[in-house]
Amino acid sequence: MQKTFQIASFLILLSVLWSCRLETAQPVKQKQLVIASDYLSEGDTLLFRSFSESSNTRITILPWKKSKIIGEFRNNKYNTGIDVIMMKSMYDVHDLHKRKLFQPLKVSVNLKEEYLDFSSERYDYFGFGYDPYIVAYPQNERATIKMYNDLKRYKYIKDLNESELIPMIAPILGKMKKTEAHLWIKRMYEHNYADSLLSDSLVSRMPILTNYSNFQKNRNGKLYKNKVVLMPNNKSTGTFYNLRTMAIAFQAEHYTEATEFIDFHLSEENNRSLNKKMKTIAINSSEAGFRKYYVHSEEMLEYYTLIERSLNRFSEN
Repeated sequence: MQKTFQIASFLILLSVLWSCRLETAQPVKQKQLVIASDYLSEGDTLLFRSFSESSNTRITILPWKKSKIIGEFRNNKYNTGIDVIMMKSMYDVHDLHKRKLFQPLKVSVNLKEEYLDFSSERYDYFGFGYDPYIVAYPQNERATIKMYNDLKRYKYIKDLNESELIPMIAPILGKMKKTEAHLWIKRMYEHNYADSLLSDSLVSRMPILTNYSNFQKNRNGKLYKNKVVLMPNNKSTGTFYNLRTMAIAFQAEHYTEATEFIDFHLSEENNRSLNKKMKTIAINSSEAGFRKYYVHSEEMLEYYTLIERSLNRFSEN
């Protein structure tokens, strides 16, 4: 009887230990993160592979334009499934913020103080990289556009759409009265050529107004072949730039994963790696001789609407 009891006790203990072993051996459940972006594709999840592997997070990218993102929030309220929003232009970041599609940020709550030089509590975004507005010059041609002010004096080709152009003009408007700024924009437009109207030989000799990432990604194409980078205002007030950002979607389902994702890519080493892949400039880098314009990005946002109105007038003519 005693022997039977001992055997039964042993079997019960063995069963408990085996159950614990099975429970311990179960794989950790994979976390999820959904990014909506107007410049990333579904395959660009490879850009974030280091974060995915280190945090066991599966990233999904929704390659949506701004109108699609706005429509999803309008139709599904705050059940869109979007966790992080990454827009190429600060103009669109500003627009989405006005529509209250970003999770509000608060210093010492979900916005670290060390991020304030490139992020905004007022507009609820985290900056992660700089995309300077440059002039691409033929290697053997004399540079005529050394300052942004030269854009209203010399002919050039513009390789920027309207939403990309607005953040470049904002610092100009910030230093001028409304009528002066309007005249500046008018003269800038008068000196802009459309590359589709020019012969290939003339295009090869013309300076191109663009941004750093466009040049780096397309430097072997027709517009940029045999051209070099010139950063206007680099020796004075600093080169104008478009800030690349990440914003947490309002009431994001995977909020914790979103904050982990942002913190990971704002650490110095990871930030440098991400910007290298995106052909932009890290937030703590002096790469390519870049010296950024001295005024904080968020101070320029108030001019965006006025610039948009002016651009619409000139583009219609």
